[in-house]
Amino acid sequence: MMGARQSTTSHHDTFQVSPSSDACSTSSSTYARPAAAAHSAGNNSSSSSSNAGGGDGYHRSNSSGSSTRPVAATRERKSYAVAAGRSAPMRSLSPAHPSAVLQMSGMDDFLRPDRFDRIMQMTKPDQFIQEQHSWNPEDRSLNIFVKDEDKFTFHRHPVAQSTDCIRGKMGYSRGFHVWQIEWPERQRGTHAVVGVATKNAPLHAAGYTALIGTTDESYGWDITRRECHHDSKHTMTWRYPFSNSRDVYNVPDKFYCILDMDEGYMAFATDDEFLGVAFRNLKGKTLYPIVAAVWGHCEISMRYLGSLEPEPLSLSELCRRRVRIEMGAQPEDHIEQLMIPPILKRYLMYQY
Repeated sequence: MMGARQSTTSHHDTFQVSPSSDACSTSSSTYARPAAAAHSAGNNSSSSSSNAGGGDGYHRSNSSGSSTRPVAATRERKSYAVAAGRSAPMRSLSPAHPSAVLQMSGMDDFLRPDRFDRIMQMTKPDQFIQEQHSWNPEDRSLNIFVKDEDKFTFHRHPVAQSTDCIRGKMGYSRGFHVWQIEWPERQRGTHAVVGVATKNAPLHAAGYTALIGTTDESYGWDITRRECHHDSKHTMTWRYPFSNSRDVYNVPDKFYCILDMDEGYMAFATDDEFLGVAFRNLKGKTLYPIVAAVWGHCEISMRYLGSLEPEPLSLSELCRRRVRIEMGAQPEDHIEQLMIPPILKRYLMYQY
């Protein structure tokens, strides 16, 4: 995924993708409906709104936190358009979608970065360094405050019909960075978004929304709905992690954000697995960690785990990546069958 590559940031290939694409969602767009269908859909919409409307933690009947949006499936939207005697609207693929970079190997997006493992094995930064990279009490929605007794954790006030963000103190334009987010699943509500943003990204919106990623100033992963957003007012959102159904995969309370500003991508991982690249084409920007919350009294912590300066990959790492790419999308399924020593098998599976 993260082998040495030439930058493709200066050029974006934009595609026109049908809303029926399985890889993407158009949940952020509004579609007209015929009168008869609109009446029926309106009733369903009211029911769904009552289930999801309690993002502040006081009026939520759907305790599982799963999404129940009306007409969320792209096929349903397409059928409404067909019933109205017109073609379904075409939405462009986001320039931040990993597939928007033709020069990158899609297989590479699932390879666990060696530098992530190195940071995880390093001694954690001193408290003073971690606080320099923590939440910024001066760069937040007014409905959020950083706790005095814990500089790594913020608390959101129980304000109804509000989406609130906070940025980190440090912006990153180069280097490889990793930080840990701790966000209890029971405190997420209808929208819980993590990602990175420029200084120009908004920090508050009325209602409950995936605020991060709605403009081209931010990149957000909604861990409740399991979908990615970048400029989603104009482009499609997409399912993430790619290898899991959004209705099946549960994001754990603790997970890791991986930002490589040298290659220009952002990825996520848990203690059990690397989830793959979520966003690309980030080079040339200065980006800050950011989260958006809607749940009343939620508390979210961020701890910076370290960084590495740009450096060429070792020959052994290049060889490992090439072998895994040749094995296809699920190399682990084939590694055990190789007639090689066990130590090499462990190396190919990032266990050594």
